[in-house]
Amino acid sequence: MSDPAIGKAHSLLERLSADPVSRQLAEMREKAAVCYQLDLTAARQEGRAEGEAEGEARGRAEGEARGRAEGEARGRAEGEARGRVEGEARGEVAGKVSALLVLLAARGIALGVDAEARIRGSRAPAELDVWIRRAATVSSIGELFG
Repeated sequence: MSDPAIGKAHSLLERLSADPVSRQLAEMREKAAVCYQLDLTAARQEGRAEGEAEGEARGRAEGEARGRAEGEARGRAEGEARGRVEGEARGEVAGKVSALLVLLAARGIALGVDAEARIRGSRAPAELDVWIRRAATVSSIGELFG
């Protein structure tokens, strides 16, 4: 060997390898170093798995909460819109019923209990429109429905 330091290290290694106690200590150190590396690797993997599980759980919970909030908001908006449409429709019908009754009263056309119940029970705007147009020209309640 051309480098004296390498030659010296080589001969020291051969001497140590020949000594059973030194060889056993070296093997124990080697095994301890390998075990340490294995423990570190296992700890990293365990930590990564725990972190992923925690992140997944947190993400799922946040997603569910966000989805629930969006669903509730959407449901509330749809319910309000539906309620507004239904309310407007009821208001339209109520207005037409009222207009028809006022028109008939102004024209002096007598209503019986059955006729008034039929008018108040109608929920069809088109039907009420027909009756309002007829009410302008009829002379009896029978002609209104005929």
